[in-house]
Amino acid sequence: MRKIAPLLLLTGTLAGCGAVANRSPEPPPHVEVPVTLVDPAPAELPASSLTPELLFEVLLAEIAAQRGDLVTSASHYLAIATETRDPGAARQATRLAAVARRLDLAAQAAGVWVELAPTEPSARHSLSALLIQQQRTEEALPHLREYMALSQKGERTAYADVAKLLSEDSNKVRALVAMERLLGGDEHPAALRAHAELARLSGEGERALELVNRALSGDADAVPALILRAEIHSGAARHGEAAEDLRRALALNTEDHHLRLRYARELVVAGDLEEARVQFRTLADALPDSGELIYAQGLLALQAGDEVAAKAFFRNLVVLGQRVEEAAYSLGQMAEVEQAFQEAVDWYSEVAGGELFFEAQLRIGVLMGKLEGLEAAREHLHGIPVETPAEELRLTLVEGEILRDHREHAQAMVVYEEALERFPDNPELLYAHALTAERVDRIDLLESNLRAILEKDPENAQALNALGYTLADRTERFEEAFELIGRALILMPDDPAILDSMGWVLHRMGRYEEALTYLQQAFDHLVDGEIAAHLGATLWMLDRRDEAQTVWQRALEVAPEDEVLLRTLQQFLE
Repeated sequence: MRKIAPLLLLTGTLAGCGAVANRSPEPPPHVEVPVTLVDPAPAELPASSLTPELLFEVLLAEIAAQRGDLVTSASHYLAIATETRDPGAARQATRLAAVARRLDLAAQAAGVWVELAPTEPSARHSLSALLIQQQRTEEALPHLREYMALSQKGERTAYADVAKLLSEDSNKVRALVAMERLLGGDEHPAALRAHAELARLSGEGERALELVNRALSGDADAVPALILRAEIHSGAARHGEAAEDLRRALALNTEDHHLRLRYARELVVAGDLEEARVQFRTLADALPDSGELIYAQGLLALQAGDEVAAKAFFRNLVVLGQRVEEAAYSLGQMAEVEQAFQEAVDWYSEVAGGELFFEAQLRIGVLMGKLEGLEAAREHLHGIPVETPAEELRLTLVEGEILRDHREHAQAMVVYEEALERFPDNPELLYAHALTAERVDRIDLLESNLRAILEKDPENAQALNALGYTLADRTERFEEAFELIGRALILMPDDPAILDSMGWVLHRMGRYEEALTYLQQAFDHLVDGEIAAHLGATLWMLDRRDEAQTVWQRALEVAPEDEVLLRTLQQFLE
């Protein structure tokens, strides 16, 4: 245990004992208690106050803090403060109690601190914060007023501090009313901005917008208000307006790189990718070695369809040794899309750690199935270290997917069934097991699994669609299938798989003209072998055979091995 310096005690610097709390964690947010609780020039206490009882109290406080018993230490310091009238001891009691999450004791100590140091802004701030966190906002108001009057931070910061404190009140209406009472009609731009920020945090977006507009009308320094208005617009999904506010703010402060980055990100959300790339290039010119900016440019280039530029950015990151895992994973994904499978494996292998390591290893397993065969893929998967149940489940789903890709449906069923013993109600497992059951003609098992999913999640569009499509394709329960697919279509009206299912059930019911509308929409969304098979079959039944063959030929170019398409061609053309 650290020894107390007797000389300090004899000179009366009792607050110096507060240094024992240096090992304790930080206080709760918004409870402003300085880390160092020793006054720069503490007042010496009269010698008469240095009684043996008081010295013993200091020792007890010191020992309790060293042992981690912060509540006991805080209680002793509060007793010392009451006895000696020393604000430093009261401040230390406040801090220790706040760290211990004893807000009632902390507020009591802060009250003594305010009593002993009524002109100290941090005492008023801490007491206000503690009262608000206990939902005692009304009691906090006079201390907030005093804090604003005493604060040496300047008007702008004092207003903002008060808004931040009041945002801790769980009753947002009460917080806003308190802010209005504190400001009393103050039209200072900083006051209006602080009021607007509190309204924004309280979910009162339109009120916040009205206040910040008033701030802008009278503010010579418009940048903070423009940034705040951008946040309000962004929160309401008005990203174009948010980007415009940030553009105006940036024009007033062109050297603010953080502001430019915010503007660039808002442009991305607003869909203005070209201008976003301009802003990122400007930032990159100013900060050429920033891995964050290079990575952002790579993602943006990829989103804009500029694969060449994206690869250049990601490869540059690998060379620089910055964000290597993310860059290598992105390069692996791009190579996989281009069907450069060995290159993809090489890039995924560069992901040596971090959050993407597990996913990279899974992708290597999938690609090994294409490059070296099923057994090599499974051997790789079984060698991946699994640390959580979620990773175990993810690995099982990937292994089942690889088995299904190799048409080993019976083995996939075994894998899923073993996993279902461990995760019996998992919807992803039930869904994958159901789709595989259809391939081994276990329609009963497919139906029971999908209905189990729907029992817990009646609006699961994928399960509704899968069950409806299977009933339409493999049974004659067309009306039931039509109802299930219709429910799925309401939930996801533009999904090509669901549009295809609706078209196919109508085809099976002999309603070819209606079927054609849905199937054409699905094919317009996605050129897919199965959709093309259904669309071509419907065109054929409508005696539009040349169009049917054109559709099939187009699909063969992108999906030459699609089983449904090949089976359909055999049925109609041979």
